[in-house]
Amino acid sequence: MREVCINKKLTSFKILDFEDLIDSNKITTFHKDKQIHKRISYKFWKKIVETMTNLPLIEKISLCEQIWNQMDNRHCFHTLTQSRFDLESLALCLKESNGCRREE
Repeated sequence: MREVCINKKLTSFKILDFEDLIDSNKITTFHKDKQIHKRISYKFWKKIVETMTNLPLIEKISLCEQIWNQMDNRHCFHTLTQSRFDLESLALCLKESNGCRREE
């Protein structure tokens, strides 16, 4: 849940967060893999995840979550939409790094 001030009232709303995509090591995405593979954000996160090849999945998830949260908190993605696209791209990279086959 995030809170935002709208018309001088604090309003809570649910947004896509890291835990929404990764639940008990099961990684899900909302768009098709083929769509995500075309994103610039996918290429960005793929390089980062590939450097962690020797780590167990749980450690990869933890490190990537810290990186993504830091970037999101500092508004590095500039828009909420781009932030969510990057999060989904990261989730797919983590899923594929765990030996899951790519969807064609």
